[in-house]
Amino acid sequence: MIREHKGWIIKNEDGSEVINYDVPGFPSYCYNGYLDPWSRWSKIPHFHEDVEILAQRKGTSGYSVNGRNYVVHEGETIFINSGSVHYSFSTQEERCYYTIAVVNPNILCSSYAVERKFVLPVTGNTDHDVIIFPSDSKLGKKMFRDCVNLNRYVGDEFNTTKQFFEIWSNVLTYFSELGEDTVSADQSDPHLDSFKAMLAFLRTSYDEKITLDDIAARGRVSRTLCNSLFRKYAGNSPFEELTNIRCRKVTELLGNHALSMNEIASMTGFNSANYMTEIFKREYGISPREYRKGLT
Repeated sequence: MIREHKGWIIKNEDGSEVINYDVPGFPSYCYNGYLDPWSRWSKIPHFHEDVEILAQRKGTSGYSVNGRNYVVHEGETIFINSGSVHYSFSTQEERCYYTIAVVNPNILCSSYAVERKFVLPVTGNTDHDVIIFPSDSKLGKKMFRDCVNLNRYVGDEFNTTKQFFEIWSNVLTYFSELGEDTVSADQSDPHLDSFKAMLAFLRTSYDEKITLDDIAARGRVSRTLCNSLFRKYAGNSPFEELTNIRCRKVTELLGNHALSMNEIASMTGFNSANYMTEIFKREYGISPREYRKGLT
């Protein structure tokens, strides 16, 4: 675990998130965090094969999951299923606090029977990409408690696994109380797959000159549908998302003081250092040079 990256969202080349696991080789990540209204790490669409569980300890926060928005109130817990495109956002003017866990369900799979009967039916259930456990129910209170307690076992693989079994049992109980079979036919949204392909293209080609036709072609959709999918899943247009990606890459490169502004502009797809500065200042409120000074 890279402690300086705690809470950061870092991407693989396909656009999925690189999870900063607490212990190398053990796919679990948990910490007590907070979200400010001005946080730059919010509203970054991403996805991963791990499930994400957030217990809202104080205040409220928002999540966009596969194009739908949810508000998580104090005392509630949200479960985000594997492979869902999601991002967090602030819903209030004050800082909110939460416990978040990102865990790969594979740690539960002691045998194929367990995986087939109790894990895949949940992760493969496309009808339930989000579950919100209310604060006023017995199951909701237990889920909240179990998620918060998971942070006690950071670095302890055995007890983390034991606690995650409790969390998974709560998810299975949720389906049982609904009277639903957790098994769902694979009805993955082809539009979601198209969006993931287009997002991956932007993540890997941000340094090139990109047109709307280029982006749409990667998702095998029309220009109109391309715009609609980005509005739905990312909350902005394809080029607004491209600008966000480029500016975040600029912040990474600014840490290398050997690179000039012209070099950084060229490496991030901006036409010139002046244009990069104009866009960066619009996005971050300060110039790249001022941002770099803050890193020293």
